[in-house]
Amino acid sequence: MTEIYFESGNISFGRYIFSNSSKLTKIHIDTLENWFKTSWDFNGNPFTSTRSLYINAVKFVEFPKTTSSKSIGNSCFSNNNDLIKINIPDGIVTVGDYAFMDCYKLKSITISVGVTSIGKHAFSQCGSLTSINVDKNNEYYSSDSEGVLFNKEKTNIIVSHQEKVLKSADEILVLNKGS
Repeated sequence: MTEIYFESGNISFGRYIFSNSSKLTKIHIDTLENWFKTSWDFNGNPFTSTRSLYINAVKFVEFPKTTSSKSIGNSCFSNNNDLIKINIPDGIVTVGDYAFMDCYKLKSITISVGVTSIGKHAFSQCGSLTSINVDKNNEYYSSDSEGVLFNKEKTNIIVSHQEKVLKSADEILVLNKGS
């Protein structure tokens, strides 16, 4: 099997379903909204083999500005190496666990005002990541000029892309690359 076609949303498969699909080169979907609805168990995503997504035969490399979807499913884009820049579309409220994990070429993330929940390891192991920006009106998350993703109050670090030393009133936190 070299190509897979998905034509409807709410797709969910079990763990490692595509892990030995070394000949898989393309994933085809009908709409991005339907892909947002997919949910993959960890390592079940077909990107572990192919790393490329096509929407109506056009290679997907950039998110739309808005979407009718409310969430991005677990592991939905993990291992996708075509993504360089992510602008989480207006309308998205939840980013699932591992949603963009291992997107090695990903350099920049912009999180829109409506995002209220980001799952565990959603942006982990994105080795090229240098910039994270959160809409200043987002009530749940914030970022700094160094590109670190925090909760709104900046008391918890969600994602840090490089080694950082942060000084708080009583302690010094040293965070390693990929935290």
